[in-house]
Amino acid sequence: MRLGLDFDGVIANDEEVKTLGIRELCGIDVDPADLRSSVMLEKGILTREQYYDEFHPLIYNTDFLFRTKPVKGAVECIGQLLAEGHDVRVITARRDVALETARLWSETHGLHLPFTGVGWKESKASAATGLDFFVDDSAEVLEHLVGIVPNLCMFLWANNRNDSVSSSVTRVDSWNALYRVIQDIAGNSQVLR
Repeated sequence: MRLGLDFDGVIANDEEVKTLGIRELCGIDVDPADLRSSVMLEKGILTREQYYDEFHPLIYNTDFLFRTKPVKGAVECIGQLLAEGHDVRVITARRDVALETARLWSETHGLHLPFTGVGWKESKASAATGLDFFVDDSAEVLEHLVGIVPNLCMFLWANNRNDSVSSSVTRVDSWNALYRVIQDIAGNSQVLR
């Protein structure tokens, strides 16, 4: 199968990088449920200027990412999928320096995958065309892929758990659960241990 994965929040622990970023910039700990840009701005955790001029560049355009870990189980499950012959690629909003940082971070964790960067707030539809399966942690991104990619999966975190998505989107809260969904779709009942 041809599988597409978002990077932040699916492979790299987005919750961890954002928590570390807020702590470094503001010296405060933020509830994981409040780590969305809209919530941080609405609650006054960061001003719009702080978010876009300091926070966003820190966590996406610097080596700050190298202080964080992969999502638990990501490296092992992706390795297993590759060993089984699946075509696995990353489709991310990251571009330029942020894209190269993600690629290098992945390689340091043993993941040598093709990356496509579409740009922040841009649709992933054209990059995802032809995929059998796509995983993201954004309901908005996945809604734009309904009818384009036949199998869609949403990786759940504290800040997106209550988001509504199409009934055609499967929700998962771990890489082991995601792996089982992929295997079921591929027609293989083998479960990663």
